[in-house]
Amino acid sequence: FNLAGELVTFDSDMEWDIGLPWYRPVRTNHLAPGGEFGWRTGSGKWPAYYPDSLPGISDIGRGSPVGVVFYQSDAYPEKYRDAFLIADWSRGRILAGFLQKAGATYTEKQVDFVLGTPLNVTDLDVGPDGNVYFSKGGRSTEGGIHRVVHESSRPASDGGSQGETDLSRRSEAKAEPLARALAQPQPRSAWGRAAIRRAREDAGRGWSSDLREVVSSGSESADRRVRALELLQVHGEPFGEEQLRSLGEDRAWEIRAASTYYLGLHRTDTARRELVRRLEDADPFVRRRASEALVRTGIHSAMDAPLDPVADIFPLLADEDRFVRYAARELLERVNRNRWRRAALGLDSYPAATEALLALVHTAQVSTEIRPLLERELALLERGVPDAQLPAFLRVVHLTLQRDEGVSYSGIYDEMAEILLPRFSEAAPPLNREIALTLAYFGTTEAIPEIVARLQEPDASHEDQIFYVYCLRAMTTGWEATERQAVVDWFKKTQDESWKGGASFIGYLQYLWNDFAKVLPDEERAAAAKALPSFHGERLTTSARPARRRDNIAAFSEQELKEYLLWDPMAYAGDPVEGQAAYEKALCVSCHRVGDIGQSAGPDLTDVARRFQRGDLLEAILYPSKAISDQWASAEVVTKDQQSYVGVISTENSSSLTVLPVDGSAAVTIPKSQIVSRKAATTSAMPEGLLNALSLSEIADLFAFLENPPAQ
Repeated sequence: FNLAGELVTFDSDMEWDIGLPWYRPVRTNHLAPGGEFGWRTGSGKWPAYYPDSLPGISDIGRGSPVGVVFYQSDAYPEKYRDAFLIADWSRGRILAGFLQKAGATYTEKQVDFVLGTPLNVTDLDVGPDGNVYFSKGGRSTEGGIHRVVHESSRPASDGGSQGETDLSRRSEAKAEPLARALAQPQPRSAWGRAAIRRAREDAGRGWSSDLREVVSSGSESADRRVRALELLQVHGEPFGEEQLRSLGEDRAWEIRAASTYYLGLHRTDTARRELVRRLEDADPFVRRRASEALVRTGIHSAMDAPLDPVADIFPLLADEDRFVRYAARELLERVNRNRWRRAALGLDSYPAATEALLALVHTAQVSTEIRPLLERELALLERGVPDAQLPAFLRVVHLTLQRDEGVSYSGIYDEMAEILLPRFSEAAPPLNREIALTLAYFGTTEAIPEIVARLQEPDASHEDQIFYVYCLRAMTTGWEATERQAVVDWFKKTQDESWKGGASFIGYLQYLWNDFAKVLPDEERAAAAKALPSFHGERLTTSARPARRRDNIAAFSEQELKEYLLWDPMAYAGDPVEGQAAYEKALCVSCHRVGDIGQSAGPDLTDVARRFQRGDLLEAILYPSKAISDQWASAEVVTKDQQSYVGVISTENSSSLTVLPVDGSAAVTIPKSQIVSRKAATTSAMPEGLLNALSLSEIADLFAFLENPPAQ
């Protein structure tokens, strides 16, 4: 939590999805109360523009999020106060994020805080001395605890004389404890709370009254007044409802926002009426918190809440701030829908109409409510939904379709398709994807040539092309032979060009082919099988374990090899360019990616030197089963015909799973109905002896390549 009491997190990606349309990078998120961020497995992940989710603050790219902490001490320069420090294990770094209020949420500027090679950081925190401490280790690598001292570091404040200007009339005995508490570093840490309790004991009976004076002071800073409010709430006698209501007119938005939060803890109609008034506050941060606080008071659909949903909440559905709209809709959905349903169906401006329809879909109780929603959505499409608003609007249409309980509204579908199809050919991302998905659900045969044409555009990204095929494979009728051949040619292109992605990439392409192949006549399917060996059990690979060669390495014991690579100066004189050839020769390329080189059937090695020292890396190569990441653990699957498959399970659904065998052979898709047993394998998918194919100089080149990868 930052000093304003807002929760922020560092969210991981799913690296197996790299190269697929639904891949989402590592990011920081502002976790507003009730927020949904669309994490789902596989292709079910939500894009950031869905109106029923909230976007992240910063997209960071690849990484492995571990510990996070807000720096709320003062041993470092002032600019670091309330900086969001995030640790990234795989990239070997700690970043500092400086959050800036932007409406009801934040933007962020990130800078490198600590870098190392390696820096396999696992967690971090702020100590009582005001310095950051971090641990490192993991995956059987060397561990340790380190302290980060700024060149201008000074001991963290214990309160000292801060605040004396406003408290000078008090005795020193009273001023010091209060000032200490208001300036307490890391006030929500265990040691910070203990220090505040000691300050309260030292302050005596005047503790709460003195804090109330700080809150009410016109000369104190907003930050100190907010801090005093929290100290009263957690360590003193909290402000009463009447006092909190009086802060609704305060000149500082920070005080209005803080008092709004605490007012939400009072489940009375007088508190609710004041919160309704704050829905019109000039500051979007306060408006968002007012909606959240009203929810916190326990409003529900059976309650006669003291508000007018149309007059009080609907204006916020049109707010330019997305976080305000989201919070307002969450509130609206908790009010009896009979009080606002008719008005919601009458909205025709955006984004209010989309938000209101979304609330209606979420609160629909019976299937008879679906047709009126679809009819209204059709009417709005006929009037013309702006391109910028259409992706979010179509998301609401899709949610409505999910509630149809098997009833087909084919007439409405056809009319919607007639409106959407002409807009598809010129639509840019993400609108092109949402229209294609909608037309595929409707089974609009006229859309097939249009989607195939977009698939063949030379500037279409790999992700867009995969998404188009994801839609086309669901369209089972209406195909012309030339259109089917165009899709077969696309699969051949992915095979011939060796399209790369994460560990799930090949499995998803295989699933797409399996679905699409069902629309091919027998003769075309047979021809495709010859043209597409990689989609018919003959995926080319060179990842079989290399035979041991009697070369330079044969004369070395493993201990001697370690000593050479760790201590011999010649072992550090390798050529990274030649190392790429060694990387391919040792078959690392079959499972691991360095930059754009290689596959992603195993951990990404692009920044491996930032998290592993050379000795740790050598240990992982020589003994791959010694420490196996949970993410890349192998499984042994035995089928009814007594076949055993050992490898990484790359994809899985309700009916089948796909195994990437440890011997590097083609991925195998196994129906679950044929599985007799499935258990964790005790050995790594990575074979031993991979260095046996290399000479000493080639091994030195390989390590030079891994420690100095090509620029990204």
